[in-house]
Amino acid sequence: MRIALTALGLVLAAPAFAGGYVEPAAPAPAPVVPIPVAAPTWDGWYGGVQIEYGDGSVTTGDTLEGNLYGIFGGYRADLGNIVIGGEWDYVHGGLESAANPANSADTIFRSGLEVGYDAGALLPYATVGAAYIHLDVPGPVPPGFDRTGFGYFYGLGVDYAVTDNVTIGAELLQHEFEDLPIAGTDIDALTFGLNASFRF
Repeated sequence: MRIALTALGLVLAAPAFAGGYVEPAAPAPAPVVPIPVAAPTWDGWYGGVQIEYGDGSVTTGDTLEGNLYGIFGGYRADLGNIVIGGEWDYVHGGLESAANPANSADTIFRSGLEVGYDAGALLPYATVGAAYIHLDVPGPVPPGFDRTGFGYFYGLGVDYAVTDNVTIGAELLQHEFEDLPIAGTDIDALTFGLNASFRF
């Protein structure tokens, strides 16, 4: 009987001696689930500062050139792929006359509409609207002479969302001012601007 029990114990212990100690398998790591990143939205109010370089011509044969600095603000509605909005710009400085540097176009105010394409952090857009210009003409002027004029503008721009609130951009605009106070005088000016804004 004792011999039989001993033999049975050896048989039962044989697998353990043959294979040695087997460490339990480690549990499989939990799958990594990526956190979804919300796409930026262009909805809401914004405002900022800008600098522009301008180059223009006058029907009298004169040319204009110089820099303008200013502020702007507006509102955009993000409709998915399409973004629409309105913007108001005020820039001041001097597009000086080549014929007489004392004369310049020192202020431009714009009120326009924008239509853009939502490409995530990038927003290319087209814009068009009304424009106001003020001429700096020192000294006496002819009776009835008005230093202001109205016209229109159109152009293209692109904005880039650096963060959810901070945006930088560039804009190329063509301005047309017709029938200014000097009889038969028209001014056209092309401006290129860089800007930075804060979205609320």
